[in-house]
Amino acid sequence: MAEEKVTTNTTADLSQNGYTQEAGSNPRDLALVRNYGLNPVINFSFMLRVEGIYDLPCKSIKSFHRENEFEYIQEGGLNDYVHLRRKPITKPFTFQVERYVGVDWIDPMPMGTEIILPVILFVNKFRFSNASFKPVRTYAFTGCTVIAKDYGELDAEHSGLLTELTTIAYREMICVDMPSQAGFMDMETWEFDGKSKAGKNTRYYNQSSVNTVWENDTASKTNMEKNARAGGAVQGSGDWAKTPESRLWPSSQSARRITEFLDQ
Repeated sequence: MAEEKVTTNTTADLSQNGYTQEAGSNPRDLALVRNYGLNPVINFSFMLRVEGIYDLPCKSIKSFHRENEFEYIQEGGLNDYVHLRRKPITKPFTFQVERYVGVDWIDPMPMGTEIILPVILFVNKFRFSNASFKPVRTYAFTGCTVIAKDYGELDAEHSGLLTELTTIAYREMICVDMPSQAGFMDMETWEFDGKSKAGKNTRYYNQSSVNTVWENDTASKTNMEKNARAGGAVQGSGDWAKTPESRLWPSSQSARRITEFLDQ
């Protein structure tokens, strides 16, 4: 049997093909699975959404923890490890929301409230402003109930802001990550710009030489106008085919001229 030849790409070969070698990933991989670690998520820009209508700025989110309970089973004569068997949950999962007092007209999370819609915690990519809501991680809590409230601490010897700590029990939590690699989520989309053929921003289609030649030559404004004047003639090796004047669509349109043209 003939030996199978294995071809490997070196850094020089990749550079010649237009790729750049970066640590921690194969440059031929898809953009979704590249893990360069260049965009860590900040932890101070977040917002809580309650009942789908209340967007609550918070000071901090505490005791953010979820754990499954297991039963340990020791097998006789086995000294290296124990067997794990999942047990039913015996206590609710909880998280605590610390907020400033005096920022709401109505308390959106009063004591004992069973929140109907999922409570959503957005972790933003930038600090919040009017046009910078771009969450890169979202936590959705279902089956939430407000089970405790801590109304803060008052101290006449130290200045500060009064806070309120709300403890919320939940049944399930879903964590959703949204990629934030530069050049993937932040790319500007192409849009129309009046009557301009080029439009605005970059078009992310296959910008090959074939497309470029077609746009700049065959589909150019000059050639399209010549094609229209020629009555749809195709450009060949020579000049554009000449269409008799009698077959050209009348420049000034009227019922009489159109009728005469169709009768020819």
